[in-house]
Amino acid sequence: MHLNRWQKIIGVVASEDPLPGMLLLFHPPFLFGYAKPVPVNFQALRSPRRDMVLMAAAGPVMNIALAVIAALAFHIVAYLPDTSAEWLADNLKNAVILNVVLAVFNLFPLPPLDGGRILVGILPKPAAMAVARLEPFGLVILIGLLIILPMLGAQLCVNLNFISGVLAIATRSIISVILYVTGNSYRGVVLGLLITRRHMPLNLTASKIRLLYEAFAALQK
Repeated sequence: MHLNRWQKIIGVVASEDPLPGMLLLFHPPFLFGYAKPVPVNFQALRSPRRDMVLMAAAGPVMNIALAVIAALAFHIVAYLPDTSAEWLADNLKNAVILNVVLAVFNLFPLPPLDGGRILVGILPKPAAMAVARLEPFGLVILIGLLIILPMLGAQLCVNLNFISGVLAIATRSIISVILYVTGNSYRGVVLGLLITRRHMPLNLTASKIRLLYEAFAALQK
């Protein structure tokens, strides 16, 4: 029992990545946060390629599910006092944005991100093996595409920030769909309440209408 406890401690320490802590010593202008990939024994799966796709998709699907739940919770805002309504609306807005951004980012088709794992699982074997070989360099490639390339473009007066642009468009599109599906399109809900007050809750004041309008407008920018 004593040995097992030490084995667990050693396992946790071995799984830590010292790189972020080492970077702090050099006082860099920015830091790129990331999580160390969780090792998975794909040979233990019944259908390695299919199950790898399902496991990789689980994270983004959960993020989208959390964003949908947060969007549905916007319907509670109208029934709260003004102070509580503002706090909840801000947090729900941030929850929707954060979860959709994480889902879109993790679906980027580059291993070790979830999108890369999904791509490896659905491509023919020769192409899948070629993509899988990129995994040790995935983080470096990602930093190059999202940070170094735009910085280089800024020096050359050329817009090389196309990857972030595509991710932003995908994020906005998914947020718009989530708001529409959950009945939270700010044009359909808030403006509708302003025009026809028949279905307005008794405590939906003008300040709450403005609060909801601003929240939904910010989500759909």
